[in-house]
Amino acid sequence: MGSYGPARLLGIYGGIVGLIYIETDGLRHDTPLLYALPPLALAAFTYGLTMNRATKVLTSISFIAIGGALYLLDRRVLPYTISLMTFSHLLYLFSFMKCMQRLWNELAIILTIYFGGIFYYCFADLFASIPMLVTFLTIHLFVVCVSILTAGSVWFYGSKRSYARQGDLLRFMGLLICLVCSSILLLNRFGRRLQQSHYLIKLLCYLSEALLFFANERTF
Repeated sequence: MGSYGPARLLGIYGGIVGLIYIETDGLRHDTPLLYALPPLALAAFTYGLTMNRATKVLTSISFIAIGGALYLLDRRVLPYTISLMTFSHLLYLFSFMKCMQRLWNELAIILTIYFGGIFYYCFADLFASIPMLVTFLTIHLFVVCVSILTAGSVWFYGSKRSYARQGDLLRFMGLLICLVCSSILLLNRFGRRLQQSHYLIKLLCYLSEALLFFANERTF
């Protein structure tokens, strides 16, 4: 993976997140550019990997997009934030979806029930008043669930293209954390308001993006 090993990259990434945590007084200050730095650093790290060009580009741009979403997270422009998050998940999904050889049916059922439940809880009474925003949010949640289903199927049944079981597990875990982030964001805006939600979203996002980076690094 270029001239830097996983341990060094993890140390650099952790150092960036730690410095941001200190400089923003525990992620409390309104400094959006700093919040976007960790995923942008992962995008730069990705270009130093030895994976094939298409996967490298998809992975790198997905990190840039999530950096943009974190930049906008506190700006109260939810449609743009969600659009960037959806774009990021789509690109990352495209980077590994060809590895799937079988669908994990039990996981598909669980995700379908979860998707229907959170959609009903958050949006059942809102579609008539804000149809466009609800549509964006529904598409985002659907893409995240499809990404989890694909990653889970690759981990459970094995990859069609590689035997990097550790990478497959890291990807599955990272995308599950992404679903938690998206759920917190939706519940905070349209369900029960959660204390310190943006603080929690940022920390979980930094963790999930690191897992997704190392997943593709190990796999490709």
